[in-house]
Amino acid sequence: MFDHEVLDSQLKSDRFPFRSEGEITLKVRNANYTLGPVMLHIGMKPGALIPTHFHKGMAEALCIVESEFTNEGKHYQTGTSLHFKAGKIHGRTPLRMDADYSLYGPNARRRSLLISATSP
Repeated sequence: MFDHEVLDSQLKSDRFPFRSEGEITLKVRNANYTLGPVMLHIGMKPGALIPTHFHKGMAEALCIVESEFTNEGKHYQTGTSLHFKAGKIHGRTPLRMDADYSLYGPNARRRSLLISATSP
C-alpha cells in the first residue's frame, strides 16, 4: 500500500518562482523528504528558458514527459532522463523548450518536465 497518493487534479499550478524567461508553470508533486525526493512538474511554453544555475547540496534529475528540448546545444527526446550531481552547474546555454504539444490541451503548446531533487 502507498503512503501517499497525488492526483494531478489535486495540484495547484503556479508561476515558476525562479529566474527565467517566458511562460513557465510549476506544480509541486512532493516536498516531503520522508516520502522520497522533492518532485516538481514544470510546464514550459515554446521559447521559455531557464538560465544557467546549480543546486547547492542537492542533486537533480529531469525526465522529459512529453515533446523535447535543446540544452547546451544537444537535443533531447521524450522519455529521456538527465541527472546532475549536487552543485553541478547546468544549462551553460539556457534550457530552451520548443514545445508544440501539451498535456494541458492541444492548443496550450506547453512542454512538461518532471524534476526530482534529492539531498546527498
